[in-house]
Amino acid sequence: MFQNGLKQDMSRCAFPIAIASNVNQR
Repeated sequence: MFQNGLKQDMSRCAFPIAIASNVNQR
């Protein structure tokens, strides 16, 4: 139960982090 919520939270956070890393690479 906790792990499932954590996974959902990570997927919500991963998208802006991926965008930020793309911006940083440029």
